[in-house]
Amino acid sequence: DGDQSALILKEKGLETKLRLEKMGSGILNIAFFLIWLKKLHKDKFLFIEEPELFLFPGLQKKILDKFLSISDNIQIFITTHSRYFLSKNDEICSVYSIQKLKNESIAYKIPREDFSEIYKDIDSVLDEYESEQNIIYNDSLWVKFVEKAIDRDEDQLWDFKEFLEWWHPDCSNKEEKQVKFCEIVSAFANAKGGLIIIGITDKKPRKIIGIKKIEERKKSILRTIDRLTNISKTSIFLRDIPLKNKNDDFCNCFFIFVPQTKDFISVKKQNQDFSFPLRVGSEIQKTGDKILRDMKKNVYKNNFNYLYTLKEFSES
Repeated sequence: DGDQSALILKEKGLETKLRLEKMGSGILNIAFFLIWLKKLHKDKFLFIEEPELFLFPGLQKKILDKFLSISDNIQIFITTHSRYFLSKNDEICSVYSIQKLKNESIAYKIPREDFSEIYKDIDSVLDEYESEQNIIYNDSLWVKFVEKAIDRDEDQLWDFKEFLEWWHPDCSNKEEKQVKFCEIVSAFANAKGGLIIIGITDKKPRKIIGIKKIEERKKSILRTIDRLTNISKTSIFLRDIPLKNKNDDFCNCFFIFVPQTKDFISVKKQNQDFSFPLRVGSEIQKTGDKILRDMKKNVYKNNFNYLYTLKEFSES
């Protein structure tokens, strides 16, 4: 039961108990890593996908150091987009390139003498990823964005929501409300990507009211998106950011950063049919899979390019 779970942190002279729903996603990730490292015995394997999620570079380096320190006993495999998880110590770790060829995945071990060139080749990709992360985790930028956007009409790239209806315990037709929300998310993904802010009233004049139980809401959102769409939940960034309301009190609002996806996204409806939504201006249009497939031909990969447009808007 998530409401009863607790993490106990112990140091000399210190004991702190934290309820699960009060913990940030980054701290939870670290806790899970450490628990598995403690539980696994010699000659076991540990597989981790993108351990850098929700962690700042300094913590990423410390986690990598921990992985390397126990690698004699446990074989650890990770996939990553972060340069901070790419160790150049080729005596205790190896780097592989995984490539798709039709229906096959080909793993190629990068020779030691090619390491320096490989790091150069991936620098541009990692720089782009790091730049996006710096924008996503820039709280002051998003405070500026809300100040500028709060009294404007919703745009191709952003949407305000006071609360998601299906979070209400007595919500009628909860499944229909979840489908509608997933269509908003998918419409952004099928277009240029976009930002959904929860905790600010929909209608103008808008008010910052915040939301509670954010960690619980994050899990609810990811489960729903995973169940009703074909979006990879690891490609979406969820963040809570404190904003001041009219009384100058801080309220936690919830930001959902949706990428523009390489593949077209569909939403499974109640009748087991599928919808193919597309964000056009501030509206959602229902299209067909062929139309979206044709549109995606020019999308090279999942991306957050729209973040630079929002950054420019916020700083103008």
